[in-house]
Amino acid sequence: MNLHSMSAADSTRRNSQVFRDALIAYSQMSDVELQGHRNALHYEWDDCTDLDSASEEVCRNLVGDWLAAADTVLRRRSLRSRAFDSPRWEEWKELSDRIRRDADIVAIFAAAGWPLVRQGLEFGGPCFACGGTDRLRVFPAPDERHDHPRAWCRRCGGYWDAIGCLRNVSAEAMNFGYFDAVAMLAESLGMNVPSELKAHKVPTSRRPRHAGFVEFVGGKAVPR
Repeated sequence: MNLHSMSAADSTRRNSQVFRDALIAYSQMSDVELQGHRNALHYEWDDCTDLDSASEEVCRNLVGDWLAAADTVLRRRSLRSRAFDSPRWEEWKELSDRIRRDADIVAIFAAAGWPLVRQGLEFGGPCFACGGTDRLRVFPAPDERHDHPRAWCRRCGGYWDAIGCLRNVSAEAMNFGYFDAVAMLAESLGMNVPSELKAHKVPTSRRPRHAGFVEFVGGKAVPR
């Protein structure tokens, strides 16, 4: 079985509870977060080959469901963006891209009282998604592979830009939608937020994100 064979169109995956749970979790991520998470899932898929045959099958089923869900969310967003009013959509995209690059991601954690410890050029701390005590890595500056600051968990594989971090660690923004968080950060950076974007501020109820990977217990792959 190869990676190409497990598409989001596979009806058996759509009936999976893992697939449905992943759809909910991934719908709360930004495009950049989801693409980063999807890339990590591809590495997880490759690592399934290191397991015994029974565990490899479990691993591929789980990771396959997660990948199918990620592809489904990205495809739906692509279709929606085509139907979106083009000037307004481009305005949103330009604003969120600027914030992603310019926001002080470490300051977001500091303002929320989230514990981070400097470790060389990066920061480490507990992960708000999986509960790991020291696996979250926060990179405060762009590098040759990423054009924006970001956070990544070595345990669950979660990936967040500044906007996603704000929505997860700030009590004020915890129930905000994605665009609401964009507007909040834009205003804090002194950026102009068009009036139609400000009018979008409607709190939304979000479930905690726990979309993680497989854990290996006693050489066996089990869902977390």
